[in-house]
Amino acid sequence: MPICAKKIESGEFREDLFYRLNVVPIEIPPLRERRADISILANHFLQVFSEQYGEPIKSLDPRALKILIAHSWPGNIRELKNVIELSFILSGERTVILPEDLPTLDEKVGVSVHGQQLEALLRLPDEGIDLNQVVSDVERNLILQALERSGSNKGKAARLLYLKRTTLVEKLRRMNLLEEYSR
Repeated sequence: MPICAKKIESGEFREDLFYRLNVVPIEIPPLRERRADISILANHFLQVFSEQYGEPIKSLDPRALKILIAHSWPGNIRELKNVIELSFILSGERTVILPEDLPTLDEKVGVSVHGQQLEALLRLPDEGIDLNQVVSDVERNLILQALERSGSNKGKAARLLYLKRTTLVEKLRRMNLLEEYSR
C-alpha cells in the first residue's frame, strides 16, 4: 500500500486534500538511483554557493566526485546540497573541492560516517557515564574545532555546525568562551 493511502486510511492526511493535490503525480526516484545527476547537481550547488558567499566558482576534483557518486544519499538532494555547502566552506581559498573537503563522507565506501563512527566511539561503559558531561564535552570540542577551522569566524563556524550564528554565540557565552572569540 502506498504511503499516501496509509496516511489517508489512518486519518493522518485528509482524503479530499490528497485528491486536490494529486492532479499530476510526479514520481522522482531517489538520488541513489540517479547517479548521473550527482555531478550536475553538485556543480549547480557549487555555483549557487559561489554567488551566495561572493567567492569564485569552485570545481570538484575527480576523486571527490567519485566519492560523491559512491555515496548512498539517504537524505537525497538536500543531503547533497548540505555536503557541497560544507565542502565549499572547508575548501577555503582553493577553487577545487578535494576529498578531504568531504569530511562527512567515507572515501572508501562512500557512506555517511556520523552514525557508524560515533556508534563505535561511544560505548556505554558497565559503570555508566555522566551523559550531560559527555554531551557538553563533545559540543565544546566540535565548536572549538569549527572555530579553529574557520579562523575564528563565527559565521563560518556556525555554518560548519549547521547552526545559526546567534545560536553559536549563545553557546560560546554559556561556555564562557565569547570574549576569547569576540571578533
